[in-house]
Amino acid sequence: MNVWVLTQEEPFYLPVFFERFFAGLPSNVTVAGVHISQPFNSQSGWVEVIRDHLGYYGPRAFVEQGLLFALYKAKDRLGGSGRFYSVRRCCEASGVRVAAAGAVNGAKFQSALKEASVDLLISVACPKILKAKTLATPALGAVNFHCAKLPKYRGMAPLFWAMLNGESETAVTIHQINEGIDDGDILDQTSIPILPGDTLNDLYNRAIEVGPARLNAVLQQLRDGTAQPRENDKATSSYFGFPDAKAGSAFREKGLKFR
Repeated sequence: MNVWVLTQEEPFYLPVFFERFFAGLPSNVTVAGVHISQPFNSQSGWVEVIRDHLGYYGPRAFVEQGLLFALYKAKDRLGGSGRFYSVRRCCEASGVRVAAAGAVNGAKFQSALKEASVDLLISVACPKILKAKTLATPALGAVNFHCAKLPKYRGMAPLFWAMLNGESETAVTIHQINEGIDDGDILDQTSIPILPGDTLNDLYNRAIEVGPARLNAVLQQLRDGTAQPRENDKATSSYFGFPDAKAGSAFREKGLKFR
């Protein structure tokens, strides 16, 4: 089975996720390509991006996160640090092709999928909404990896919102993709506890500890024809966008921490 991965670039969690994912791929699954899109807020100017993240993190966490981002970017350029700090470098080390194939909903990308005989698209933090023609190109459609206990917490930053709302657990969910947002049938869901004193970083690390193996298990099920989709009930769903300054302030006021 040939798969094509859709994602974005960031230095904190995705490189670790993909290192584990590539290492655990079923023997009968091949990654034909990885498409790295620009982050969701890349169309905004730097002033807007800084303003939004400053409101989200608050001054102290914003500086800490910025310094860590710069450090990880420097380590990525230098290499040889014992772990990967970019998806691209992880792909290169794993022998996986990073393919420049145009916009994910464009004819060039759809042609690339056909030429590579891609059976399935895999979205992991892909910032683009896939349209019907792209979804219909691979024989098995597309699946998405989402860090929430769907149907609750569709949308963006679900781990943040679960912590802010006082949930005792979250989940990693692999679901089929349709033209809605986190709306397709659920293929696998594994609960993750939210423990007293957890930081948001703790939850992300817990998710990427569990997630790659669960995604590979779903790939094997799809390959074998044994997957058992279940309804992702829209009637009981909830949706959240990227946290604004008010949400970030509420997060900090509750004594919750990013790291």
